[in-house]
Amino acid sequence: MAEKERFGGTVKRGVVVFDDPHRWRGILARHETRRVTVTVRREQVVRTLAQNKWYWACVVPIVSDWTGYEKDETHELLKALFLNVEKSLPTGEIVTVPGSTAALSKEDFSGYCERVARWLATQGVYVPQPGETAEATL
Repeated sequence: MAEKERFGGTVKRGVVVFDDPHRWRGILARHETRRVTVTVRREQVVRTLAQNKWYWACVVPIVSDWTGYEKDETHELLKALFLNVEKSLPTGEIVTVPGSTAALSKEDFSGYCERVARWLATQGVYVPQPGETAEATL
């Protein structure tokens, strides 16, 4: 398996300024005379701690109370309903599995939570938005 290193930095005037330039040079030194591949992609900001806290303190307990499931079961249920991803098996068969909320960007996590809240609203279950009180949720 190929060695993989991740580095953060900022592009300034067409040059990458790394957050840890000494580490970058050290990694390059280990690969002296070897061919390497460098991939550049825009950094994705993952969900915030506040988003995660609201999800686990508000959304999951409301759904848990409504369904009677434990919190972890509720989280898996919500992922299966609203966060499916397709994976391909070596046979070529495509299977659908629940995705990970931890890997979602702030925007994608907000979208996931909005889909959950809209669905719950159709079931007569109210989910307060962050900052609202959680009274009369069921």
